Amino acid sequence: MRKFHIVAYDVSDDKLRRRVCKFLEGHGERLQYSVFCCRLTERELASLRRELTELISPEPEATVIFVQAGDVRDMCSQPDILWIGRDAADFSSTNVL
Repeated sequence: MRKFHIVAYDVSDDKLRRRVCKFLEGHGERLQYSVFCCRLTERELASLRRELTELISPEPEATVIFVQAGDVRDMCSQPDILWIGRDAADFSSTNVL
């Protein structure tokens, strides 16, 4: 079963940050500059974690955070994300304050 995962990163090196961004663009939808929402199976999550670990290992200050955000019921469903601020219109099924 696929689950939503929020993946956020903090990478100070510009070149590495671009590489991490490009990598994640191939695995999820960008929510914010350094935050992605990915629909992943357990196997895909393990692979993504392994590949990101290898990618950022040269940079000791780099951080990637994974947050499980719930089950994917179908390909159109979105996780329940509480979104405060602008640009929330792209995620119509989210709760917007």
